[in-house]
Amino acid sequence: MRTSTARPASNHPVTPPPPSGPPCPSAFAPVPAAPLPRRVAGTSSLAIGAFVVMFLLPPLGMLLGVLAGRRIRRRGLAGAGFARISVIGGGVLTVLYPLAAMAAMTLWYRIGTAFGYDQPPLPWR
Repeated sequence: MRTSTARPASNHPVTPPPPSGPPCPSAFAPVPAAPLPRRVAGTSSLAIGAFVVMFLLPPLGMLLGVLAGRRIRRRGLAGAGFARISVIGGGVLTVLYPLAAMAAMTLWYRIGTAFGYDQPPLPWR
């Protein structure tokens, strides 16, 4: 005779034993977001502005270049080259712009006198 090893049916569902370790990730579990990349300090806007203004108003470009250099050192921004060029170029252009204006006026005068425009207009004409 054989004995049956089957359990008698019961009205209670069978529950699995609790897990012994950390839960394993499910295929449907949310994936943690990657951390955002740190923003790298960009070029100083004041340094770029000083570089542009240097060509229009050299003394103001020099001043903005000095202020940009201080801000760059304090905040760790890029653009020290723009600031340095603005200071040096502003100094050079502050000297060259008046010299170029004087040279242009001298040339204008010499060309005018070569064609006889140095005589005052006659009153009867």
